[in-house]
Amino acid sequence: MFMATFDIRDRKIRTIAAKKSAGGGIAADDGRLKNESRLTVCAEHMKYIKKHMLSFPAYTSHYGRAKSDRLYLSGDLSVAKMHQLYQEQCSMDGLAPVCYNTYRIIFNTMNLSFRKPKIDTCDICDRLRVQIKTEVDVIEKRALENQQEDHQQAAQKVYEEKRRDIQRSKSDSTVRVVSFDLQKQLPTPYLTCGRTFYSRQLYTLNLTMYLSCLGENSAACYIWDETKARRGSQEIGSCIMKDLLGIPSGITEVIYYSDRCGGQNLNKNIVFMFSYMIELFAERGRSLTILHKFMRTGHSHMEVDTIHAAIERTKRKTSIDIETPRDWVFLIASVRRSIPFKVYEMTQAEFKSISDLSKRYRIPQNNATGERIKFKEIMVFKYSTDHPRIVEYKKDVSEHCFQSMSLATDDNLPNADHIVLNPIEDHPIMLPEAKLKDLKNLMPYIKQKEYYSAFLKTLQEPKRGRRPKNHIEDHFESDIYDKPGSDEEDID
Repeated sequence: MFMATFDIRDRKIRTIAAKKSAGGGIAADDGRLKNESRLTVCAEHMKYIKKHMLSFPAYTSHYGRAKSDRLYLSGDLSVAKMHQLYQEQCSMDGLAPVCYNTYRIIFNTMNLSFRKPKIDTCDICDRLRVQIKTEVDVIEKRALENQQEDHQQAAQKVYEEKRRDIQRSKSDSTVRVVSFDLQKQLPTPYLTCGRTFYSRQLYTLNLTMYLSCLGENSAACYIWDETKARRGSQEIGSCIMKDLLGIPSGITEVIYYSDRCGGQNLNKNIVFMFSYMIELFAERGRSLTILHKFMRTGHSHMEVDTIHAAIERTKRKTSIDIETPRDWVFLIASVRRSIPFKVYEMTQAEFKSISDLSKRYRIPQNNATGERIKFKEIMVFKYSTDHPRIVEYKKDVSEHCFQSMSLATDDNLPNADHIVLNPIEDHPIMLPEAKLKDLKNLMPYIKQKEYYSAFLKTLQEPKRGRRPKNHIEDHFESDIYDKPGSDEEDID
């Protein structure tokens, strides 16, 4: 009856009875927990693997430090590459390496990830982190830690200042806050065939603005390709001018936030452009104050970056053929976001030669109190129609008082309302010969051959013995750096 009830055999009962503990009614443990698989990684080798993973340089995210302690490895690395280096290290140490799958499973427990280092790190923070880690002297180490804390607090002040400005724009209908940044270059044509990875492509540029006004948020994207304009301060300033000319009539204060890129945002051309616009509004009888505030270097995450991320995600998932710069306009306009999007396709005539304003304005060497102006240390510029030719500035957003400088002007020039800013270029910008050749080689993979045939005819390679006036080298980053002999160097 017992065996029938529990559905067991006589052998099972005899085995349990034989293992019964002496003096007790419970059978002893069968000992299977002590068995170990031959594939189990021992504790010592587990420490060895984790130590190898942590030997690679890792960085914290400035944008999400408060929410996560995840460390980020270089984007040039991968789990496969790390496993290969691990195998080489084991060979040197005389150890038997684990397989790739085991290494990957251990990696997933380490709270590590990959990224491109230059996107998310601050050079000052990285330098101080290394110095603190290697410093032996206690006093020097404490000084470096204080310096690191001061730097991060200064960056946090700008974030808090921007947050207060945005909150003020929600409650005050006369205030408008704009953050702007240039997205990384968008390749055209955007193809999936392997040949494109080895070819020079036409680049499309996107300056994105995130606007907070009248209690609502919106985004505006200004699109152009590299045959129409470059990506220097004149191009950025031209887009800002277009934005300013379209602000509602009830706005009396506009606050711009940007990074501190010297060739795009923190330079004399942008100062002259804002001064010109203020003078233009003053002559038209409109009251306006413009503030241009800069994020700390390496800590320049803004709302506009979420727009760029949404565009990148849409780009990876899209099934639309992106073969011309105008296709990027359609793609960006189709991005699904909770805030409304406006996309402007910039024409070549809309990019104004803002550098011509240097004939009208000039930044002085000293401010109103006779102090030397250190241009690259300025964090806030203020322009007002109450005193159009006076530019106020602060070296820290937390300072209460502004310093001022008077722009030297030529009184013989006409008023701002009568100044005509000419286009930067009258003809399409010539592409380098190597890029033209690569674009022609991509023609078999492009459906819109008629567009590229007509497009490439306007960018024909120059005849031998002739050199076009607008010929440029294909160093596309060269126009974002200060040129030798500029006024910024004289000021500093």
